[in-house]
Amino acid sequence: MKNISTNKTIISGMMIMMVFIMIIGSIAIYTTTSINSASTDIMKKYTQSIELIYHMKSLTGEVLTVDLMINEETDLDKKVNHEEELEKLKQDVQNNFAEIELIHGENLHPLYSDFYDSWEKYVELQESSATKPDEQLIQNKKDQFDKVMTSLNELLDYEKNMIDTMKKEQKKEYTVATKTIWCSLFIFLFLSCIATFYLGKVLLINKKNKEKINYLAYHDSLTGLSNRSLFNEKLNNRISLAKKEDKKLAVMFLDLDRFKNINDTLGHEKGDLLIKLVAERLVKCIGENGIVSRRGGDEFTILILNVETEIEVKRIASDIINVFNDPFQLEASKINVTASIGISTYPKDGEDSDTLLRIADMAMYQVKGNGKNSFNFITEEDQEKMEKAIRLETDLFRAVELDCEQFRVCYQPKVNLSTEKITGAEALIRWKHPEFGFISPVNFLSIAEETGLILPIGEWVIRQACNQNRLIQQLGYEPIKIAINLSVVQFFQPDIVQTIKRIITETKANPLYLEFEITESVAMSDFNLIEKRLKELKSLGVTIAMDDFGTGYSSLNYLKKLPIDTLKIDQSFIKDIHDDQHDQTLIKTIISMAKGLNLHVVAEGVEMASHADLLKKENCQEAQGYFYSRPLKSKNFLKILEDSQAFNSISEAN
Repeated sequence: MKNISTNKTIISGMMIMMVFIMIIGSIAIYTTTSINSASTDIMKKYTQSIELIYHMKSLTGEVLTVDLMINEETDLDKKVNHEEELEKLKQDVQNNFAEIELIHGENLHPLYSDFYDSWEKYVELQESSATKPDEQLIQNKKDQFDKVMTSLNELLDYEKNMIDTMKKEQKKEYTVATKTIWCSLFIFLFLSCIATFYLGKVLLINKKNKEKINYLAYHDSLTGLSNRSLFNEKLNNRISLAKKEDKKLAVMFLDLDRFKNINDTLGHEKGDLLIKLVAERLVKCIGENGIVSRRGGDEFTILILNVETEIEVKRIASDIINVFNDPFQLEASKINVTASIGISTYPKDGEDSDTLLRIADMAMYQVKGNGKNSFNFITEEDQEKMEKAIRLETDLFRAVELDCEQFRVCYQPKVNLSTEKITGAEALIRWKHPEFGFISPVNFLSIAEETGLILPIGEWVIRQACNQNRLIQQLGYEPIKIAINLSVVQFFQPDIVQTIKRIITETKANPLYLEFEITESVAMSDFNLIEKRLKELKSLGVTIAMDDFGTGYSSLNYLKKLPIDTLKIDQSFIKDIHDDQHDQTLIKTIISMAKGLNLHVVAEGVEMASHADLLKKENCQEAQGYFYSRPLKSKNFLKILEDSQAFNSISEAN
């Protein structure tokens, strides 16, 4: 009985100790939680106060700035606008202070009263100076503003010190609570029960967190769709299955049209809402026939399963396009949006996921270039062209990195139609690709403009042309004018004039024998800016030519006002001039108009003697084209220049 009683006592004692440790542990945990909650609330108030004080500092700084602008402004309308802005800023300061009062309530520190008094005095001085400006009053106002800023700084220091104090107190209280818990753990043997309980809880939480992390790793957080990684994994699995079962698949790359405009005008929140609504419609449209994934941004990828024919794929793509016919409800507003879809099929277009996605992406960009709001399959020919363009872009970057040593500048002579003497030349760039040989400018200049590489390439061409200009003079030849093309991107660079001036200075070229050509389309884009830029260029001593004249929509009034020296008639008018009466009439009209405007005229694309004869008959001054010479390397051009000038010297002597 004694043993039984003892055992009961031990068991009772153990039960009491277990209950006791649970009580102590609970109290400690509750204390810690309470400390954390209370401290967090208080520190949150001080943090909000600090943010508001920083905002008030910014606002008071703006108040001073606007006040000074009012004093200095002479324009009555602008002064009224500044005064309205000043009143708004002062009201914002008042609102911020009211928020601080609301946060602290009755515990508002006296420093806030000091600030408010300083601010009220400053406002009174500001209003007084506005009605009757006085130097002493203005100085008093500035002194009072300094007091306001000092008061704000003192408030900041006070709030920061309070947060630091709270953190120290919180840490101290945490330390006491922690010691209490650990002392209890070491004293009582039944801590293992509590530890086991909490360990199980932690494991459960970790399991849930792991599942959540795993979900987020493979799903888009905004739409809940499969993300890029999961889609690629599913696509690879489906390709492997399709190989075994000899089935076909289709991959679609979908991109919303003009989505950036929606984000910029309506905001990112509505942009995100639109993405979610689009995802819902796509999932509903595809159903069990495939897998929809958000690639990122406004891009989606879709895997269509078990397709038999291209017609079936087109039908599904058409259904997806039709999904966008109805407007999307973005809260209070409705918006219409379209999509562009590129399609690739397995195994026709590729047998791995990377190839299928790449081709679908290329096909989508082709749709974008052809007007958007449609779908497209890419042909092998188009694929080769796009792959070559991508290759050229990469190689173009490499060519620029190599100091443009793969590029060549050739010179096509301009000939005076009356004397048949070489009187100028146009500098034309050529690219000698290490693998493809010489590449036409038509195939790489557009890439250079899109990537911004036209800037270093264009600067290099200008430098080479200036060196050629100086070399001609150093060799004792009669000076001729070298023409250099400026692309749209170059022309609109803010520092283009300074760049050209620097190159002319460094190369010691004579600007009198340099001419810069702009296209007619450039000249018509922004008249005021164009006029200003051309005048700046002309101030360097160079001349200006309008290239490809007749292909755009030039206003004759603009043509009269722009500081242009030369008109270059586009080769499209010259090509059939000997057969087409309309072209002859146009050429005659352009030449007559140019002379009336005191402009020099150059005809491009002269390839036959009949071209030259007709142009000469119409009193065109200069011509260039294959009839006279193809674009030549520098040394070859210098040779024919020497021969031309020597021949003319002999003719003049005879």
